Amino acid sequence: MICSIIGGFVALQTYRFDVSKQVDESVAKAFEMIMVHNSKEYEAARKNVRSYVVAKRECDARIIARDLTDDDFIRLIEFYDLAYACVEARLCDADVSRSFFARHANFDWPILLGVSEKLRSNTLSFKDDTEFAKGHPGFATTPIDAPPCDGNF
Repeated sequence: MICSIIGGFVALQTYRFDVSKQVDESVAKAFEMIMVHNSKEYEAARKNVRSYVVAKRECDARIIARDLTDDDFIRLIEFYDLAYACVEARLCDADVSRSFFARHANFDWPILLGVSEKLRSNTLSFKDDTEFAKGHPGFATTPIDAPPCDGNF
């Protein structure tokens, strides 16, 4: 009986250790995704897309980055898809990921919804991809509505 109690205690401690190790790894992976988001590799795409989002919110097309391309939108949208897939697969800590990515998604998603729909309808590789553009709305907890712009945008 004593052996059973000791064996149960050891098993419980091992389980706790494994769970805490998994949590630590998922938090580390979430921070890794945040670091990639903030890296030089994504900097141009982030800035270009943000210029578009702000321009649509301000109804002022003059502030859109001159070098903005569809590739910038795709790059950022697919990054958010990857980050969200990491959370769904429980590889990235959901709380850490959402606390960082939600503030961006809340601001960007109402504008990028139209862009992602246009990309899906005009880009052959996205037409049947049900996972495309799933990340932004997945992270958006309280999307900030954008004012409608007149026909001059």
